[in-house]
Amino acid sequence: MGVANLDGRLQDLKRSIIDDGVTMVVNNIIIPHSGWDPSSSSGETCWSTVFRNASGVLRNVSSAGEYARKNLRECDGLVDALLYVVRSAIEKSNIGNKIVENCVCILRNLSYRCQEVEDPNYDKHPIQSTVQNRVAAPAKGENLGCFGGSKKKKDGQPVQKETTTSRTTNPRTEPVRGMELLWQPEVVQSYLNLLQQCSNPETLEAAAGALQNLAACYWQPSIEIRAAVRKEKGLPILVELLRMEVDRVVCAVATALRNLAIDQRNKELIGKYAMRDLIQKLPSGNNQHDQGTSDDTIAAVLATLNEVIKKNAEFSRSLLDAGGVDRLMNITRQRQKYTPRVLKFAGQVLFTMWQHQELRDVYKKHGWKEQDFVTKTVAARNSGPNSPNNANR
Repeated sequence: MGVANLDGRLQDLKRSIIDDGVTMVVNNIIIPHSGWDPSSSSGETCWSTVFRNASGVLRNVSSAGEYARKNLRECDGLVDALLYVVRSAIEKSNIGNKIVENCVCILRNLSYRCQEVEDPNYDKHPIQSTVQNRVAAPAKGENLGCFGGSKKKKDGQPVQKETTTSRTTNPRTEPVRGMELLWQPEVVQSYLNLLQQCSNPETLEAAAGALQNLAACYWQPSIEIRAAVRKEKGLPILVELLRMEVDRVVCAVATALRNLAIDQRNKELIGKYAMRDLIQKLPSGNNQHDQGTSDDTIAAVLATLNEVIKKNAEFSRSLLDAGGVDRLMNITRQRQKYTPRVLKFAGQVLFTMWQHQELRDVYKKHGWKEQDFVTKTVAARNSGPNSPNNANR
């Protein structure tokens, strides 16, 4: 049997499970064992083998495309129960187990392309530059502080405390329930707690992937999520995880930072505090250093660097001073070693650097020529790491 046929049969099997079994699994196992069940007064999670296995089934089927995501999101009580388990586990410092891993992986997959819940044609709309500017523009005179909101005063008055919401709609009169919980700013704290406290690589990757998904577009909840990560001091937590030796975690974290950098204030903080850690993940030419980093992770780091240095000569200079150009050139010179995607992204970063005309003399003083930035990278001018990324497993 060919791989394509096998994949097709697996997808058909997952769809059958979704159609015939998910509601039963959720109502009879997930909700009662989670402790969330509103009709029960126990409120205690049952860390049973059957709960572990049932959550594993949902984890597997949640990756079966848009059909699976839609049906699982709409399954009454599922998202509520999953988040209840995660929060209970955090409160009890019981986050290293398989049940939590399964729950976070399901949440990560259900967070994939959340914007299509409210607007199925979201990706068909042109992104207006005015919208991007409104999303990203920092308040005039705002002091960014260290990875979060400022506490300094201006003209004798305290700077207004940063909030995570900017909607003009009337405030809710009832608690949020169901799938909308996936993209509420409050969910950020749970993912950050996991990223800070958990040692399970699967859970770390899933938590970073959830933030990556939620921050991946210009949809209003994504705008609020990006602000919430900054407000909750989440950026330094993510930057620290770039130093991990687990490649798939670094890849998810780097892509999350790239999506978070859509927000101008986040971009400035990432450029200021994460530049060296990002550059350290690029190939150095030392096989012992480079062997643990996959092409996917290299591409994710390059995409983040490109987002950070766009329209910011200071960060392009920081990339140069930290030895980033040497590492970029190391990639472009070894065309047989890296995937076309990595080569394209590296070329785009070099090309973006050259666009800062005020730095061209600085580059030349370091021994680089225009051809180093442009000739080998012309193909990357109109195609590069410019789109936010989602994670789905």
